[in-house]
Amino acid sequence: MMNERKKQTLYEGASVLLISTVLAKIISAIFKIPLSSNACLGDIGFGYFSAAHDFFTPFHMMAISGFSVAVSKVVADYTAVNGFKDAEKAFKLSRKLLLWFSIAFAIILAIVIVPFVKATDITGQSIYSYFAMIPCVIFCFIASAYRGYYEGLGNMNPAAVTNIIEALAKLVLGFGSALIVVKMTNNFAFAAAAATLGITFGALLSLIYFYIKYKVSGGITNAELKKSTPQKKDNEIIKSLVLVSIPIVLSSVASSVVTLVDAITVRWQLSGEIMSLARFYPEFVMNLEELPTLLYGIRSKAFTLYNLVPTLTMVVGVGAIPVLAEAFNKNETEELKEGIGSVFKLSALITLPAAAGFISLGERIMALLFGADASSQIGGKMLSLFGIALIFSGIAIPLGSCLQALNLQNRALVNVAIGIGVKIILNLWLCSIPEINVFGSVYATVACYAVILVLHLLTLIMAYGKLKDLKNILLKPLLASILCSVTAFLVSQLSLNSIVTVLSIVLGAMV
Repeated sequence: MMNERKKQTLYEGASVLLISTVLAKIISAIFKIPLSSNACLGDIGFGYFSAAHDFFTPFHMMAISGFSVAVSKVVADYTAVNGFKDAEKAFKLSRKLLLWFSIAFAIILAIVIVPFVKATDITGQSIYSYFAMIPCVIFCFIASAYRGYYEGLGNMNPAAVTNIIEALAKLVLGFGSALIVVKMTNNFAFAAAAATLGITFGALLSLIYFYIKYKVSGGITNAELKKSTPQKKDNEIIKSLVLVSIPIVLSSVASSVVTLVDAITVRWQLSGEIMSLARFYPEFVMNLEELPTLLYGIRSKAFTLYNLVPTLTMVVGVGAIPVLAEAFNKNETEELKEGIGSVFKLSALITLPAAAGFISLGERIMALLFGADASSQIGGKMLSLFGIALIFSGIAIPLGSCLQALNLQNRALVNVAIGIGVKIILNLWLCSIPEINVFGSVYATVACYAVILVLHLLTLIMAYGKLKDLKNILLKPLLASILCSVTAFLVSQLSLNSIVTVLSIVLGAMV
């Protein structure tokens, strides 16, 4: 154990996580963009990969922003009142509970995967990718105990390191193995499974890093442990972990279940409308059975770019949890409002310019990254619509973390559940309309996060009154984003050349 421990401030912790997440997302983009290209998986293979990836995303988020946040909250609560021995005990108990829970959960997933694939994939070829992802659940859940422990102590560095480890493993092992498999076998389903194995191995490497980190340097210092006396029994700590975990985990799953809803409902609805879809996409039809997979693959390309931003703003909320939890426990209302305002400001600064860029340059960005074929013609319109969704989701997701830190996790869960209900209803309705088809999932995403953001804001206002300087916090980034968008759009009109597209993005960002 260390003798001294430096606690990070809200901005320090959020900055560390944000920088690592930005780097991880850049690496992830380098992984997914060539992975989905015609030189590797193409639209069909990426459809197989995305089906499994989207299905498991809620379980990954259950670990990253669910169990880890719950452990972080309990550890932060104990350390705020100098209960360091109880915090250490909470970590060890959570690690043991998550080990057994993850094993049982993985077994259940292995049982339900086959009937699930039969119901949602008319080709059945995505089954290999699903099974390649199952071990990832175990590694992620156990690692979440370590992640939450360090985040609860105000140390975001270990989580930042594992972000990079996982991203590099995906790039090197995932893309590398997928490319080798597709060149050797020309089987896109096998290649997609190879790519998902890279994600699984990255989760394993992260767990190994956390284990070594804890064994070598620990977390809570010896001095802190000596001045602390245990106040809680094991069953009391387990009860606290469970009671805190349930609403936070459910809320985190609900926040990311958008991808699971799409993985189930969109492909199912599209599979039932194959003949109608063929009328709207005649130039892209080679095999009717593969058309739903192709459209889902294109949707996943646009979603990949869109999802870069909410992932970044999510770490702002996670980084704020220890600071907000401490202010809450000490009943420091002004510090609470200031912290929430900081989360708002950072999230808006990231979200609004990105949304403006997607809205104005959706088709040009897709053509630049994926080529001027189905990906740009169909995916470009989707990316512009996702830009609208981003305005809501990029701020709503970190606000959810704020609510969890303030013991409003039950309300956050209700808010998100209502939004997801809207998403499911609109998915089933809009995707079944042939003229709307796969675009229905994007419209539903916009509505889902708009509802969640409004409900989160109402919850905060009802609990703490009017937030500090909210108008100025949002107004300046909004005005800057509008100028950014107008500049980028006007420059892009000079030519269809890809160099002009890059130039319009760069000049828009500078403005």
